[in-house]
Amino acid sequence: MFYLTVEIVETIHEEVLNSGELSGQAGDKSPSGALGRVENRLNYGLIEDVFDLAASYAMAIAQGHLPQESWFTLGR
Repeated sequence: MFYLTVEIVETIHEEVLNSGELSGQAGDKSPSGALGRVENRLNYGLIEDVFDLAASYAMAIAQGHLPQESWFTLGR
């Protein structure tokens, strides 16, 4: 199975930003903690296929509010 690293997530985030959006991550958030949740799900056999893996990463990143602009995106 393929694991995302903090560096990969940060690179993807920077690539998809539109002009005027905030770059970087929220200062008090831990990307490694959010990504670790996915690794735990994999280790406990809770992810069966690549679709479960993609959904798990999406949820971990969104729930962790890692990118700066996610507060605006999620309406907070």
